[in-house]
Amino acid sequence: MSIQTPHFRGIFQGVSSLPPLSDDNLFNNRLWLESVEWYLRNDYSYCHRPDFWIEPYLREIITLIVAKCYSLTGTVKVLDFGGGVDNTYVPIAAKIPKHLNYDYHIIDTPSHCQRGREIFRNDKRLSFFESPEDDDPVFAFQKGFYDIVMVSGTLQYIRNWKSLLRKLVDLNNDFFVLTRFSTGEMPTFTTIQSIVMSYGPHKGKYVGDIYHTFINRSEIIHFLRQQDYEVCYDIFYADYRENLCLLPEPFCNACLRTMIFKKGANAGKE
Repeated sequence: MSIQTPHFRGIFQGVSSLPPLSDDNLFNNRLWLESVEWYLRNDYSYCHRPDFWIEPYLREIITLIVAKCYSLTGTVKVLDFGGGVDNTYVPIAAKIPKHLNYDYHIIDTPSHCQRGREIFRNDKRLSFFESPEDDDPVFAFQKGFYDIVMVSGTLQYIRNWKSLLRKLVDLNNDFFVLTRFSTGEMPTFTTIQSIVMSYGPHKGKYVGDIYHTFINRSEIIHFLRQQDYEVCYDIFYADYRENLCLLPEPFCNACLRTMIFKKGANAGKE
């Protein structure tokens, strides 16, 4: 699979070197929100059909949640940081058997949470929690409360990503998941991504620019190992090389991966 729509420019090392953007609030842009809501409602209308196709990374998440539901006697608690309105939850809810017990909590911006509450107002399993629109949110959740914590394709847009990860792993007591995670063997760097909508009523329209950090794969594994997590699943999802063609080697050698980490598994291994 190859990513077709994002475009990237510039190589920056460290937050202090980043140039200012004209709009640092892209995911609250009207064009973005309307497109995401269109995509969600379109999926929601037929997601219960047997032939409803879901992304490979979602199949892995569904498998993990189902396995936890069968291994625990109580309710499995899932936290999804950056889950949006929510495009991730729709196929999960459609494909997990109704008799299994789980609660799904989403952390996102106030505008995403508001739309999500309206669309899913009758779904008792789903709850939305608003996060401040900055790069260093504070969470008022109990430590170790969740069985699965995942970051849904959003870690690359958080400048203080190490601080965020420390906070999220504190909330977790078992599995930590990175989906659609921008990584590779290149050094960690930040670039500027231009967003053009690839679907919905605003297809082809430019939405804006955002900082996008590609994190070295070994660095994220080592960092989470220091937090008492060991990688137990790591698989390629999509190639970014075509869209990074304006960047020199080795920075253009990046991809999206799904990575699952287990708490306490081989802790302390170097």
